[in-house]
Amino acid sequence: MRRRLLGRGRVHAGAGLLVIYTRSRLQHRTSGQGKLYAVGLPYDQALAAIDGHTGVSIAAINQPQRGDAGGRPGGARAHRRALLEKGVFCKPLKVDVPFHSHYMEPLRDELLESLLPLKPSAATLPLYSTVTGQRAEGRSWMAATGAQRA
Repeated sequence: MRRRLLGRGRVHAGAGLLVIYTRSRLQHRTSGQGKLYAVGLPYDQALAAIDGHTGVSIAAINQPQRGDAGGRPGGARAHRRALLEKGVFCKPLKVDVPFHSHYMEPLRDELLESLLPLKPSAATLPLYSTVTGQRAEGRSWMAATGAQRA
């Protein structure tokens, strides 16, 4: 009997469940710590706009002219207010967890340690990184995370 593959043929279903469970369990720890909001600015302008707003960072770049920012509640409110005063699109996201923000960084080591048992294989279908836009191979996935394997 063949095992079902996920992630374009890179991991088996059980491994996929491990990734989903582990990531969700760790991310839940940050619930309520920060606020996220969509920002209608290209990256360079969004980066300049957070200057002087302590605890605020770029959380994601979703399109060339749009991304998400996040930060601790007080800093995020002040940043959003400043953007709105300049006529910049800025909409709070209705999420409890500050995904893709600097609040995830303290979880990185535990996440990588939890995923060390995974044995990614070569992708069976073309796979492209959403970060670089370049074609990626399944075996390079763990190396790209910085995880150390024995």
